[in-house]
Amino acid sequence: MRKLRQIKTNDIIYCKAKGCYTRLILSDNKTEVLSKPIKYIESILNSADPVFLRCHDSFLINIAQAKSLHLGKHWYVVMSNNEMIDISFRKRKIVYSKLQKLFTISEFKNYAYIHDYYTYIQ
Repeated sequence: MRKLRQIKTNDIIYCKAKGCYTRLILSDNKTEVLSKPIKYIESILNSADPVFLRCHDSFLINIAQAKSLHLGKHWYVVMSNNEMIDISFRKRKIVYSKLQKLFTISEFKNYAYIHDYYTYIQ
């Protein structure tokens, strides 16, 4: 028996792919598993509300749920549930440009440009 549940897009923190299944991580600490690939979920979510960003082959994040962006040798985004989501090397520029618009300049003041890479300075 299939169950049908309505989920608001702003309740989705991120989506994680595993084969042909996608796990939705929700803000109420629940998860939903869908038998659809992440590419399909991405097209559905971005047609409704273009705040979802593919930061890795396995991850689709809701940029409105991002708390911070950590740069350096290993890049990751900290989400509203305090989970760290990896950013693939080839997606770094896209993720940086999208998330830079979300955070204020003061939140980005600790980041420096070095040889076309961004390094986090503590």
